[in-house]
Amino acid sequence: MAYAESRIGKVLVKQQGAWGTAATSLTADNLMEVEMSYPTLVTEAISTEAMKGNYHNDTVLSGSEQGSTFELRFPLHGWDTSGTTIGTDPSVANNPEVLLLQSALGGLIVQGYSAGVAAGSTTTVVNYDDGDAGTSWHGSAQLYDIGSGNFGAGWVKSVDAGASPDTVTLIRALSAAPAAGKAYGSATAYLDTGTPLPLTIQYMGANEGGNGVGCQLVDCVVTSFKLTMNPREQVMCDVSVIAGSWATLTSDVTDQYAYSYTQLGVLMSENGARMVSAAGEVEAFSSEITIENTVAPVGKIGGAQGIAQFASTLRSVTMSMTVPATSSGFASNLLTPGAAMGTMQVDLCQAAGKSMSVLVPSGVITEQTTVGDQDGLISLTRAVGCAKYTSDQASTNAGNKAFRIALM
Repeated sequence: MAYAESRIGKVLVKQQGAWGTAATSLTADNLMEVEMSYPTLVTEAISTEAMKGNYHNDTVLSGSEQGSTFELRFPLHGWDTSGTTIGTDPSVANNPEVLLLQSALGGLIVQGYSAGVAAGSTTTVVNYDDGDAGTSWHGSAQLYDIGSGNFGAGWVKSVDAGASPDTVTLIRALSAAPAAGKAYGSATAYLDTGTPLPLTIQYMGANEGGNGVGCQLVDCVVTSFKLTMNPREQVMCDVSVIAGSWATLTSDVTDQYAYSYTQLGVLMSENGARMVSAAGEVEAFSSEITIENTVAPVGKIGGAQGIAQFASTLRSVTMSMTVPATSSGFASNLLTPGAAMGTMQVDLCQAAGKSMSVLVPSGVITEQTTVGDQDGLISLTRAVGCAKYTSDQASTNAGNKAFRIALM
């Protein structure tokens, strides 16, 4: 008899080299610290309601396996697995959470590390030694040492490599000017029209009676990625995934194992956290960002399951936030659809390798602000969309993209 405990298991995620070909050699760097239930596996049943001599079931054929769905839930983690001094850009080729964000949003760029931050920087303009500022940094995030053991996230608006010293202008001001030394790079996922390579996701279950309970899901694409960001809580991620095919696994979990990535801390200033709008720092009871990726299967007779790939037909990002009616950071209360919100930024900056930042460079109210009650306080709930943005130096990589999230 096989007996599988629902809370004993292992989930691994790796990007494939091509559609239709499962990733192999999954390692500890592909392992997630995650909640996941056994996937809803799909195989189409094909039959024709034919005439017959008496009542019985029609002939049934096994069809395509495309369309299995499942959910992942996890706290956001930092990208670093070494725990040592960081001297390079993030290494995220096998990072599950970065790969899931890239699948949802479409774009990913890794860059920004430099040991050449010079003296004399301000909260909006960072100085670099001549030749040390990267001309392709526009649109990406960087993490700066802002003194007293604190760090701050800045989003690069433009780079002037012809100045002396080189200068980087930020979209939103830091809380303090950076010290001379290092700027840490980021893995920045951004809203784009691209179609990243799909993912292989392995679910391994417990082993009782000599039988493992697990499955391998191939050609996986994220269809929804929600980040919940509330004060005094961790950043929590709820992810929906669709798969192109699946197979059962006999691999199982027989012993304890370690996670490669460190959970990020709770959202409070001691961990370098802040939420800021164009008008200043924002008080908020709660906030959520929802990324939706609508996909359609591209038919292919020669495809293993009758499809070539999943193609994204629409991507959207919305932010919902509930704030006190007297919240600082907002010039007015009952905002109506179409009202500009300007730049929205949420940071959690603990240290290099253990920080994140979210950027909506040009927010717009998409629904009438509603009034409610939050623990006896009058609250306002706002729906914020990502409007067109064109103020970055160039539109390559993450430049001028309407939504971005970075691990630094």
